Amino acid sequence: MSVRDVDRLMEELVRATTIAACKAIDYELSQVEGAEVRVRIEHFLFHGELVQRNYAALWFKRRGHLKLLDRAVRRGLIDRAQAYSK
Repeated sequence: MSVRDVDRLMEELVRATTIAACKAIDYELSQVEGAEVRVRIEHFLFHGELVQRNYAALWFKRRGHLKLLDRAVRRGLIDRAQAYSK
């Protein structure tokens, strides 16, 4: 998956109207890896809409990037529950 795919998925999240759609997008996002993709998802964590920030946080949480989540929480971009819940 490319950076362009991440952008598409994040845009779909904004328009998603069902839980099933969000779960499908979450699954697709969970499959992406790579340095360029990581940078793009970090962009959404700090500059995206709330739903995009939440899914970006989930992506980083699954990979154990807690320092990044700490920064987002301190800036008020995501809440503690979103950042650290299991």
